[in-house]
Order: sequence, then structure tokens, then C-alpha cells
Amino acid sequence: MGRWIALGLTLLCFSACSLVSPNPMRGIVAPLMGLLMGMVTAWLFIADRVSQNTRSDTALMQDPETLRLLRERAARNAAAKAPDPNAAAQAQRPQAPRPAPSARPPEPPAGQS
Repeated sequence: MGRWIALGLTLLCFSACSLVSPNPMRGIVAPLMGLLMGMVTAWLFIADRVSQNTRSDTALMQDPETLRLLRERAARNAAAKAPDPNAAAQAQRPQAPRPAPSARPPEPPAGQS
């Protein structure tokens, strides 16, 4: 109900606006109040929309049996997605360093031609 009252006040403020009027109420205050009430109206409509889509606290509560089943399912999914332990051990072994390829051949030791 409050959002409709705010919408009515917004429309009333904008209908009272006259930017060419010498009256400060119609030239300055009404447009500013119209903008302020427009933001309040938008806030109220958004808040009402969000509150319609939220679940109540009792809907969020689960019985212990359902929670246990959800935990078991999560544990099964985690076990199915776990990598093979042997593959992890092989990946952790250090690799022997490989020589970097060079563009020119190695030079012979000094004193030998």
C-alpha cells in the first residue's frame, strides 16, 4: 500500500512542477521532491518484488533426515570427482633436468683441435 501512496505523491509533485514559474514551490521544491519521491517509489517497488520471491524461514529449515541424505550425496559426489591417488603421486615426483637446446654446437676442450 505504501508504494502506491509514494507513486501518487511522485505524480502529484511532477504534476505541480513548472520550471518557468516564478513561484519557488513550483519551480524548485516540486521537481526536487518529485525526483526524491521517484527514488523512494522505485525502492519500495523493488523491495516488494524481492520480498515476494524470498522463502520464509520455515521453508529453509530441513529435517535431520534430509540433511543427512544431502551430506551423503555430497560426500559421494566428492569421492567420484576425486583424482586417482597414484596419479597425484606420479605428478609430485621431481623430473630430471633437461639440457636446454642450443643454437651452436659445443666447443671442444682447449688444447685440442
